[in-house]
Amino acid sequence: MGKTEKEALLKEVEKTPQSTGRTYMIKYLKGGKLSASQAIKAYCFCCEGYYLDGKVSCELPECALFPFMSYNKNKQKSRVVTEETKEKMKKSLKKARKTKIQK
Repeated sequence: MGKTEKEALLKEVEKTPQSTGRTYMIKYLKGGKLSASQAIKAYCFCCEGYYLDGKVSCELPECALFPFMSYNKNKQKSRVVTEETKEKMKKSLKKARKTKIQK
């Protein structure tokens, strides 16, 4: 995308109502760096026509980003870690620290 195209898109995006993804899209178009989560929200914002449809889920489960879509009612949450897994992680971390100290 050329500089002129980016500037035109930025002007278009800035006219849209405030919504999740809009801020990140503006940041990106101004040359800012985005986290993966921010990039997903910016992409969905554009794909959904700037959320002009009333900020609802796209309902496109075949999209790889759908589980992370801002307005998806069943949005993927952080993973749930069981107590058993936490204990395994603690042991693994302890072992890694011991190994690091011995070097």
